[in-house]
Amino acid sequence: MTPARCLCRWHVCATHGAADGTLGAHERRAAVGLCQVHPGIHLSYNDGDGKLHEVRFDVFQSGVDRPRAYVENSVLTFSVSGAALQSGYTRAHRYIWAVDALATTDQAYDLEDMFKAWDLDRAKGEAAVIAITDEIMVRDVSDPIVTNCVFTTSPKLGVGSGTGLLNLSFGLTEV
Repeated sequence: MTPARCLCRWHVCATHGAADGTLGAHERRAAVGLCQVHPGIHLSYNDGDGKLHEVRFDVFQSGVDRPRAYVENSVLTFSVSGAALQSGYTRAHRYIWAVDALATTDQAYDLEDMFKAWDLDRAKGEAAVIAITDEIMVRDVSDPIVTNCVFTTSPKLGVGSGTGLLNLSFGLTEV
């Protein structure tokens, strides 16, 4: 039996699992893309032509940083009499991602292709949303944040700093 390939692309699992051929815990997570060793962000988008665009990032500029935050959409003010007044949207806070990753050339071009397809569909007036799975800074990597988002900042590509990888930054907002 061949060990499962961890989808984080950084290593091949060395343990083959139990003697009966079942996969070990890490291999089971790796088989579905949930690697506890290298948590990351996975994006997928089906464009208007039916083509699936997918890309995963698991190496970030400042180590495994927290590129996810909340959109500030509630306000707390105080009246003249001192009463607290809270206002804002009627839905919960949304996530935003400011991703600053190190990427291979293939990852960079895959993201650029995804962005171009998403932007073209958006410009046509289609409901263009990207599926995101975020395993970074969650209580349990087997329970990642899974939601939909849109690009709020286009991908920007730069030369890496001697790592053989490229600097890639972009922004996403949950919808």
